[in-house]
Amino acid sequence: VNWSDWEAFAEDKAWDLSQYGGNSGDGEKTVSARFKDALGHQMTTPASDTITVDTIPPTGMIVINEGAAVTGPGDVTLSLSVSDDRSGVEPGGQMVLSNNGTTWSPFLPYVASRGWTFDVYDGNNDEGIKTVYVKFMDAAGNWMQDAVSDVIELDKTGPTGTILINN
Repeated sequence: VNWSDWEAFAEDKAWDLSQYGGNSGDGEKTVSARFKDALGHQMTTPASDTITVDTIPPTGMIVINEGAAVTGPGDVTLSLSVSDDRSGVEPGGQMVLSNNGTTWSPFLPYVASRGWTFDVYDGNNDEGIKTVYVKFMDAAGNWMQDAVSDVIELDKTGPTGTILINN
């Protein structure tokens, strides 16, 4: 173990994990401290704690209405999944949603399923292809850089037809 020089006690101490034989890369880190009193008596066992360094954003996906190609008027259901190998997503993971990839919802707590409408956040309920975008944030505060999305066609027009009997 590599120790720093003795210094005056302080309740808070900024620390660089790469000092004294450590490294600041991602993963679990243990920081240890020794204390001594005014007479020079040292602790027999150092105090220590661990922290997980996480600088890698999560990955995720979105599926609208269980992958259906077409939907009628009304809300759709978004199935949302996210993965993060370091800090995880819960507790504290968040997401933002959009109908155009530019105007985003407020931060929302991560949930695996939620209802959604196309007429919010600069979207509309016009017929046609609709895209819903999502970005996820892990428990360490790392946001996905690029959104993931899914598409579905909104069809609000019923069928028309004719029938011809005994022509």
